[in-house]
Amino acid sequence: MTEIKEIMEENDQLTNKTILLVEDEPIIAMNQKLILEKFGYKVITARDANRAFNTLSNPSSVQLVLMDINLGEGMDGTEAARQILEKWDLPVVFLSSHSEPEIINRIQTITSYGYVMKNSGYSILQNSIQMAFKLFDAKKKLQDSENRYKSILANIKDVLLVLNKDLSIRYTNSNFEKYFGWKEKEILNSIFTLRLDPVDQAFFELAIKEISIREGLFKTIEVGMKDSSGTHRIVNLTITNAMSTEGINGILVAFHDLSDVKKNETHLNRIESLLKTTQRLTRVGGWEVDLKSNKIFWTEETYRIHDLPLDMSFESNEEWIRKSITFFKPSDQVILNQAFEDCIQNGTPYDLELEFVSYKGAKKWIRTVSEPILVQGKVEKVLGFIMDITETKNTQLALQSKNEEFATVNEELTVTIEELEAANNDLIRSNEEVFELGQIVSKEKIFTDAILENSPGLLAVFNSKGELIQWNRQLEISLDLSSKNLLQLSVSEFINFGDGKNWLDFIHQFESKKTIETNYHLRLKNDKFLSIQSNWVAYEMNGSIFFMTLGFDKTDLFATEKKLKESQIRFERVFENAPFPMIIHTDDGVIEHVNSTWKELTGYKEDQLKTVNDWTRLAYGSEHEIVKEVIDELYQLEGKKKDGEFTVRTSSGKELVWDFSSAYLGRLEDNRKAILSIANDITERKIHESKIQSLLEEKELILKEVHHRIKNNMNTIHSLLSLQMSKINDSKERDALQDAANRVQSMMLLYERLYKDSNFNTISIQSYLPNLVDQILLNFPNAFSVKVVKDIDDIVLSVTKLQSLGIIVYEILSNCMKYAFVGISNCEISFSAKLSDKYFILEVKDNGIGLPEGMDYSNSTGFGLMLINGLATQLGGELTFSNVNGTKVSLLIELSHLS
Repeated sequence: MTEIKEIMEENDQLTNKTILLVEDEPIIAMNQKLILEKFGYKVITARDANRAFNTLSNPSSVQLVLMDINLGEGMDGTEAARQILEKWDLPVVFLSSHSEPEIINRIQTITSYGYVMKNSGYSILQNSIQMAFKLFDAKKKLQDSENRYKSILANIKDVLLVLNKDLSIRYTNSNFEKYFGWKEKEILNSIFTLRLDPVDQAFFELAIKEISIREGLFKTIEVGMKDSSGTHRIVNLTITNAMSTEGINGILVAFHDLSDVKKNETHLNRIESLLKTTQRLTRVGGWEVDLKSNKIFWTEETYRIHDLPLDMSFESNEEWIRKSITFFKPSDQVILNQAFEDCIQNGTPYDLELEFVSYKGAKKWIRTVSEPILVQGKVEKVLGFIMDITETKNTQLALQSKNEEFATVNEELTVTIEELEAANNDLIRSNEEVFELGQIVSKEKIFTDAILENSPGLLAVFNSKGELIQWNRQLEISLDLSSKNLLQLSVSEFINFGDGKNWLDFIHQFESKKTIETNYHLRLKNDKFLSIQSNWVAYEMNGSIFFMTLGFDKTDLFATEKKLKESQIRFERVFENAPFPMIIHTDDGVIEHVNSTWKELTGYKEDQLKTVNDWTRLAYGSEHEIVKEVIDELYQLEGKKKDGEFTVRTSSGKELVWDFSSAYLGRLEDNRKAILSIANDITERKIHESKIQSLLEEKELILKEVHHRIKNNMNTIHSLLSLQMSKINDSKERDALQDAANRVQSMMLLYERLYKDSNFNTISIQSYLPNLVDQILLNFPNAFSVKVVKDIDDIVLSVTKLQSLGIIVYEILSNCMKYAFVGISNCEISFSAKLSDKYFILEVKDNGIGLPEGMDYSNSTGFGLMLINGLATQLGGELTFSNVNGTKVSLLIELSHLS
């Protein structure tokens, strides 16, 4: 009892808490109740599960359940505890004498609030109850915190996900189901990447790799995915590395649906494109003058009507308005100025048709219309359009001229028409008389004669014995027999009904019908046959039965049909056994035939490919609508068309690259258009092309790096020569080193161009020589007193040729700057590099003192001239020097030596 007293002193703060004690043994229950009350608790007892449930169901202040495991008959304590925890938010502590492992394990799956062995001591019981209260309070606070957190997340409009390292979904807020239809239990622990479009999965994984470098990095991307209904969506993802952030410890993904935004953007782009196209087709351009901001805007078509470049600008808006009015003829300028001023001041719109001369001098007729925009009674903007009505105006003027001519002709026709009307009345009276006479003629005779003599077919009449009694002229011609010979023939002598039928067999069919359509063979004199398609009629006259037939020669038609059928069989065999994929489809989207190669390569069965829509959805996934539009354009074909290359997904998920071509086959019997599409599998070729392209890019990069290193090495050599020169006192030696350094510098300039240029083998002299000339002159102190005139054609030469040419230019210009202008003012150098017929001509001319008389330039021992002569010879050129008001050096090279 001392122990109980000590516990009570330590835990006065627990008084007034109520415990429900569930114990089936009354004595044990009383003892435990007494002990708990001494601890300061209020205690309610229940001897079984049902009584415990009733106590908790009634309004009570129970704050903890102390549960025995063995409750006698009925529900045991573990099941009772499980149901209590499901219905009520209370801590449950087990108090029992059971210590078997299976009992302990079962308890652990039900509650985490504690388990106390009976007779463990009062302090253990009290500590267990205290720990249960503390654990319950902690869970309550945590749950409240989580509820607040979930409430915040639920009210965020974006979808939030937390991904594990393997990109499986650990958490999602309710917006995923709200906006995309996926329930939480459907997506938790699934791989998020697999919900993205196949083309975007690698893109997403690359973004994950980029942010994984350190905590806090994020990246925003756009990807495609489908919602639970299969609808394709475009979403904006913000991916953040929160692997070390407490409470997240994963990859945080926030995203929202951009589908409507993308649709609106596409719609706006279509409207803008349609507006531009409409303006271009109708030749109507728009304009706006904002008087408040003093800004002017023209549409593209307005620029086109003026024949102005789209990027043309004006110094000011006033200049813009003034310049635009000058396109009209002077008298119309006054009208337009007055109308525009009246529109600005008084808000009066105008609609004018004026003569106009464009920027390129084209004469036009223009309709210009304005509409003022008033705010509180004051014009703030003027909107308008300008329309090219040249064709309409010219047509109106031509029509006006023609109307005047027609008026004159009309007067002359009036008289003629009156005379014709009188003649027509006479003709009508004559026709009436002829018609009355024609009625007298026997209609039956005319009809019979017309059939017999004018029918293009073979007409014959037989009696019941098969004797020919009447025929038309066409039968005589076809059989090449006279009337006398025909009378001697019986039907079996020139008609073969086939299948062993004779005349009696044939006419026996008329017992059940009066008309028969049949084909027969007509025997000619040379024992050849004609294939005849005929109709037979049986009729009675004067008590006798007669059989009349009208037939047409279909020999050629039947032969053609036979050939066509054979051709159809050959085509079907070629189509089915072709080594490349082939498909026939119609303009209503139905796939009529797919050959075996197509099915083998894709793995799709024929019943999967009933329509074009089936094929595009299987093979192109999210891009099937784009491909469908391309296919729809094929139905306008009248010939052949190369459709281009497309990536096709097979049934196994493998991607193939096919190069498609299509051809118009014609119309089917039901008038549908049929298109044959043939594919060439170029997957392997594409892989090789990609490898080759990669190697080429690698080669270019290496070559570019080589040029860069050569330039750097030359810079090092130039620096070494300059350093050496600074240590030498002898002027000749110093000059020689300076020349060498400058020669290296001229080659450095060439490799600088090579490093910057995308072509490493050739360079235009227009991009190399002007800079070289300037660089050479800057080496001399008198450079700014010399005027240089350059005339250089755009000629592309190889790097090796340019290297030699650059050294020649350096030597010539260096000699000019050193020796040509001693005591000369107004110094000038003319430098040209031109093409003339089959020659490249380089000329350097100065107005200096000229060259020394009698100097042998071709055999000079000076290093510079020796170098020039040697390089000129190497280039296959001819070098000449002349003294004409200074010095002129010319280098003439045949183009064949430079190729």
